[in-house]
Amino acid sequence: MKTLSELYTAFLSGNGISTDTRKIIPGGLFFALKGSNFDGNDFAEAALVQGASLAVVDRPELGHLPGMWLVNDALNTLQELAVLHRRTLNTTLICIAGSNGKTTTKELTYACLSAAAPTLATPGNFNNHIGLPLTLLMLKPEHRWGIIEIGANHAGETAFLAQLAQPNAGLITNNGKDHLEGFGSVEGVRAANAELFEYLRQSEGTALVPDFQPDVLEDSQDLTRIVYGWNADSTWHGVPVKSGHLAGLRMSDWDLPVWSQLAGAFNSENMMHALAVARWCRVPDEISKKALAEYVPQLMRSQYIRGTHLNILLDAYNANPSSMEAALRSFVAEASRPFGFILGDMLEMGEAASEEHKNILSLAASFKPDFMWCIGPEFEQQKEWGPACAKYFINTEAAKAQAIAEHELRGEVLIKGSRGFRLEGLLRPLCE
Repeated sequence: MKTLSELYTAFLSGNGISTDTRKIIPGGLFFALKGSNFDGNDFAEAALVQGASLAVVDRPELGHLPGMWLVNDALNTLQELAVLHRRTLNTTLICIAGSNGKTTTKELTYACLSAAAPTLATPGNFNNHIGLPLTLLMLKPEHRWGIIEIGANHAGETAFLAQLAQPNAGLITNNGKDHLEGFGSVEGVRAANAELFEYLRQSEGTALVPDFQPDVLEDSQDLTRIVYGWNADSTWHGVPVKSGHLAGLRMSDWDLPVWSQLAGAFNSENMMHALAVARWCRVPDEISKKALAEYVPQLMRSQYIRGTHLNILLDAYNANPSSMEAALRSFVAEASRPFGFILGDMLEMGEAASEEHKNILSLAASFKPDFMWCIGPEFEQQKEWGPACAKYFINTEAAKAQAIAEHELRGEVLIKGSRGFRLEGLLRPLCE
């Protein structure tokens, strides 16, 4: 077998990496990864036909074929290649972990940093054991900064991903009730997120720590850290502000606040996270303020959409009990009647699913909405706890049929649920 350094030379002379024959990069490397329902080795020859310069495979019988690069394990080799590449660059990397707000924080941080110098950020959901090394391999020598999102759903994964990324700094947005099926409890979530701090502790990196998350503050006590947030004794401090549904931020040394285009008061925290990273990177505040104000929410996160008869706050990329509660409370605080909710089940809750869906329905009922649609079997099983006005649908298609048949909703509505329900599919029938 050839060495990793030889493979790295081939990578540097190529055009990138692909792991899917539907997205082959001509002149790039194809890695034959395995999944629960596929084996990339089956498609290695097709990848070469479609223009890949070589195929990295781990099926011995393919090793003698032209263009095949045989290794013991294709995934491990991809990860090792990413670590080697990261070590050759002087790019400053910042890792973002946490339960809620990671992607919005990443996007806001990218807006600030990229306005000052070439920057790479995790694309889409490339934040796991496959996506993160692929992100690292997108780094170029000209990138001054890299923003790496860590997505974990079981103990030990954050530690492993941090070892791959080798960040210079990191932050944990918060600890909440996410992926309880894998973490087991809120305490398990906290311990898993803190694995990033353990890496920074060992590598003598810097922790950027929000003072409005007491448990994160506590877990970072023995680290080299910069504390920021709402307390006057923190290094960088300000106040969260809001205008209707829109979030803003005013720092203690600013004359005027910066208003974002993000709906939901909790997004002031995400703005503060991003500004803290930008200040640590020595990006002038004037650049960051402009970037925060001009950032347009995408990916179905915190988008406020005005219609003729219905205004929609779309936050349908993902959901867990913590983010669901925050979204409900923030929405109701500014909503005008009539208002209501369209909520999808929260996935990956494990044994906590019944209790957590009951809690959300009880909370929603306490706000006395004018209407409410609940989508998914978990909410339906707990419907006795919901408001009398609630309607229940087994899936999004059933709710879509209702929206098409009867244009009944008026006023303001929060749409939030787990990604598996693709609630954004309701936008057109609700607004037409």
